[in-house]
Amino acid sequence: IHPDSSLNFCVTPVAGKFCSDNNLNYRVFSVVALNDSTVLVGTAGGINKTTDAKLAATTNNMRWTKFSHTNQNNPISGNFIVAMHYAASSGTIWAATWKAEGLTEFYGVSSSTDGGASWATSLRDERVHNFTSFSNRIVALADNGPFRSVNGGATWTLPLVIKDSETHIVLQTRAFYSGAYN
Repeated sequence: IHPDSSLNFCVTPVAGKFCSDNNLNYRVFSVVALNDSTVLVGTAGGINKTTDAKLAATTNNMRWTKFSHTNQNNPISGNFIVAMHYAASSGTIWAATWKAEGLTEFYGVSSSTDGGASWATSLRDERVHNFTSFSNRIVALADNGPFRSVNGGATWTLPLVIKDSETHIVLQTRAFYSGAYN
């Protein structure tokens, strides 16, 4: 989408009173800034990227690129983006990509080391809710536990037991929705 383009579409997230379109791209669930100019917005219709965010403060000339499950040779796994994370140490964009409406979409993790030009997918069929990273590690927090990778998502491991070092209390839950490195 470019500022000088002529576009004709309904700007509403759900079909109804104003138009018949059900535009999932207007259902925003996650936003991540890579720097002062580059922002990615995760929606129920894919990932939108602008490198004009700094320009937006003084003009309305933002251009957007959309990444979806169907518009790239190496696409994201699913168009419903519930979380995104940027690991500055590796320059990797991480996205929790869930199945939206497409028959070939699937739940998983999608990652890009080239700004979104291509994506690698991993943790197929896992419902990931969020990410955290430290050093060269990425942690994908999911329904089945906090998956950890030290090799850019090529392989993932789950902890056998998570125990508080002071109280020795063992964490009993399997589902993780958020995390942080301390």
